[in-house]
Amino acid sequence: MKHKINIGDGKNQELTTVMAAQSNAIEYIPIALLLLFALEYNQANMWIIYTPGMAFVIGRMSHARSFIRVTS
Repeated sequence: MKHKINIGDGKNQELTTVMAAQSNAIEYIPIALLLLFALEYNQANMWIIYTPGMAFVIGRMSHARSFIRVTS
C-alpha cells in the first residue's frame, strides 16, 4: 500500500526485501511448530521443548528486527 504496487514487487528493492523475509518465515515456521508438537506429543521433558522453542522465537524476532532496520 505504501508504494501503491498491486501485483508483484514492481522492481522496488524495499518491497523485494520484505517479500523475501515473509517467504523465509513461511518456509520455516510450520516445520518448527511441527517438530515442537512432536516433542510435546511424545511427552518430552519441558526443558527439551522450551529450549528450542525459545531459540526459535528469539531467532525469528532478531530476523524480523534486521529486516525492519533494512527497510527503515
